[in-house]
Amino acid sequence: QTTQDAIFEGNETFTVTLSGATHGATVSATHGAATGTIVDDDGTPTITHVGNGSIDSVTVAEGSDAVFTVNLSNAAATPTSFTLALANGSASAPGDYTTALSDASFSNGVTISGSTITVPAGVTSFTVAVPTVNDTLFETSENFTLSVGGVSGTGNITDNDAAPVFSVADASISEGGLMSV
Repeated sequence: QTTQDAIFEGNETFTVTLSGATHGATVSATHGAATGTIVDDDGTPTITHVGNGSIDSVTVAEGSDAVFTVNLSNAAATPTSFTLALANGSASAPGDYTTALSDASFSNGVTISGSTITVPAGVTSFTVAVPTVNDTLFETSENFTLSVGGVSGTGNITDNDAAPVFSVADASISEGGLMSV
C-alpha cells in the first residue's frame, strides 16, 4: 500500500522480484520480476502569497528591512527554483531601496543566483528581507514591488524625517533702501 502525502516528488518506481520457489515451482526467467510505478498526484510547488500575513504588502519605516513572507502551495522532495524581481513604484532604487538582489536576505536555506532563488526540499514558507534606505529627505510614503515566481507583493516605505519648518520675521526698511532676505 502506498502513502498519500502532499509532497511533490515525481513518479517513483519499485521492483518486485520472485525468487526461492519451493515444492517444485519455478520462477520464469522472463517474468520473474516486475516494475511498479507510484504516480505522484501532487503538483510542482507554486508561489501562493508574497506579503505579510494575509495581505499582499508590508510596511516599514525607511532604513528598515521590508520583510516579505513567501508561501508555497506545497513542499517538494527536491529543491525548487523561482524567479525573483524588484521593481520601482513611487519609490526608486537605489535612493529608497536596493535593487541589488544579492543584498536581499532569505530564511529557511533559500539561496539566490542572479535573479533565480532556490527553495530547499521540504520548505513551504520563507522570508525575503529587502533593505530600504534611511535618507534625510521629508517625503510622502513610497512603494516598490517584489515578485517571486510571478506573484507580487508591495513594499510600503514610510518616511521618518521631520517636516521642514519655515519662518519669516518682520522687517522694515527706509524708503529707497535695499532689503536682503
